Amino acid sequence: MAYIDTISNDRLSITFRLPRNDIIYSKRFDAAGCISRVVLDGKHQFCEPEMVVVGRPDTHGTGLVGEFKWDALGTEVKKDESFPKFGVGLLGQIEDNKPYSHIVHDLYDVEPFETQYEIGDKKAVFVQQSKEWNGIQAIIKRVYTIEDNKLFLNLTVSNTGSKDINMHEYEHNFVSIDHISVGPGYHLYLPFDKKMNRFENCVHMYGRQDLPVPGVLSVSDNRLSWNKFMTDYEYAVLAGKEELADKDFFWTLEHDDSNAKLTFKVDKNPDLVVYWSIAQCICQELYIPFNLKPGETGTVHYEWIFED
Repeated sequence: MAYIDTISNDRLSITFRLPRNDIIYSKRFDAAGCISRVVLDGKHQFCEPEMVVVGRPDTHGTGLVGEFKWDALGTEVKKDESFPKFGVGLLGQIEDNKPYSHIVHDLYDVEPFETQYEIGDKKAVFVQQSKEWNGIQAIIKRVYTIEDNKLFLNLTVSNTGSKDINMHEYEHNFVSIDHISVGPGYHLYLPFDKKMNRFENCVHMYGRQDLPVPGVLSVSDNRLSWNKFMTDYEYAVLAGKEELADKDFFWTLEHDDSNAKLTFKVDKNPDLVVYWSIAQCICQELYIPFNLKPGETGTVHYEWIFED
């Protein structure tokens, strides 16, 4: 059984973990369009696994992978009943009226949604049809294309049910530059964030928010820089609409010891941005709203630019 497939051109090689064929699959992230490896010019790499430390929680994310967030659907069902998670399938509820939680990811039973895919030389298409649940149903289509050093994703959600869809989608972006450990030399440019001073005191020991670690990050002109390695550290920072500028929704990651650089762009304004980092990856999650009435279709365009 094939677990991966690749699209490529003269500059980029993009490797996909195939839906439900992977030895490891997630009950959190979208099974379609999970990119586990990106190689630029045969030498620079950008993707990381979600977790590398044995024994720590792991929801099997990797590289460039998305998630649909509509966690409140779980509050409508009792234990052992099912509720949908777009991108994944029908989940078996583990506790009465409990919203979906990735913290207990492995406890859910799942009936995967049907996903069709076609992968060519420079294009990959994934189409997922969800099962109808209480009037909620959708067709989700991801079209990936590459051009020179750029990867494009056109994501469409079509509401084929009888009820409104009100959810978010984000690309998690488990990334680094050339597998360099997160620490001194890394710089992250965030032009859309208006209150970046909160980063300077956000780092804490892994799993211990009560144990802050000062001096790890510094900020200058919307540029976040690392002063210490993130070994045994983490941060999770949220930015709501009031903290986001109404323009320039892109970010750029680079490192002093590499010529490589990664820029991510989106053509819609997010409702929320979540920043997260541990020892091996730096993640920026831009939550894009999909509020669709029956019969409506919503679209978002993502772009990754890999430079040398």
